[in-house]
Amino acid sequence: NAVHFQAHTVLALMAKELKKDDVAAKHLQVAESIKGAINQYLWMEDKGYYGQFLYGRNFKSLSPKSEALGEALCVLFGIADDVRSKTIVERTPITPYGIPCIYPYIPNIPPYHNNGIWPFVQSYWTMASAKTGNDAAVMESMSAIYRPA
Repeated sequence: NAVHFQAHTVLALMAKELKKDDVAAKHLQVAESIKGAINQYLWMEDKGYYGQFLYGRNFKSLSPKSEALGEALCVLFGIADDVRSKTIVERTPITPYGIPCIYPYIPNIPPYHNNGIWPFVQSYWTMASAKTGNDAAVMESMSAIYRPA
């Protein structure tokens, strides 16, 4: 969802550069709609970060798992406002070895996204932490990147 938002934002910037204001306005409107839906339907106030996705057909349920790359991109792309961005960096679950791709883990299945810490995701998390001015999170994150190297 965050990448979908950013793709429309970039398309709007490209259209504006090409003097196609009607196309730019259309893509900005789509981007704002996606941003609004992310903030309305995926934000979990009690946890202080976004849920993974809505699942189900007729009666949608929010997956309460954090998804590290999505959380970081919501901060970096400005989907989360300043207050939410700081809350996300402060409250998204981190393990001693870094930010897991998803948390909590899914029991009884092998690791891939599950129980995994990916360096590129950790790097986006570092940038999101820096954007919020959370020096401790930046240092923790850099350590998580350097440790396996």
